[in-house]
Amino acid sequence: VILKNHLLNKKNLEAGRVLIKREIKKKSKLYVRPRFLIPITKKASGIRMGKGKGPISDYICFLKMDSCLYEVSNINLPNALKILKKLSYKFRHPIALVHKSGTRYYIK
Repeated sequence: VILKNHLLNKKNLEAGRVLIKREIKKKSKLYVRPRFLIPITKKASGIRMGKGKGPISDYICFLKMDSCLYEVSNINLPNALKILKKLSYKFRHPIALVHKSGTRYYIK
């Protein structure tokens, strides 16, 4: 769960997904929740003003507070906390782990 409003691009989400998959191997299932629906356009450098809008360069997703990023099944708590600590370095904003019982775990 992300604890602040945040704009997320595909690179950040993919880096987190690869990190989680590396840790859990094939023991658990991983679900990625955000959907990228907002297109970002960008013109090439050296182009003069005018001449319309540039092509779509990337898609982003706006995450609101308490939005779920990843869902992992069949994982024990110590491994999940280890993954959370590594993920906290990937994302600029604070994140938390929510256990299925509703307990939240934070990284300092």
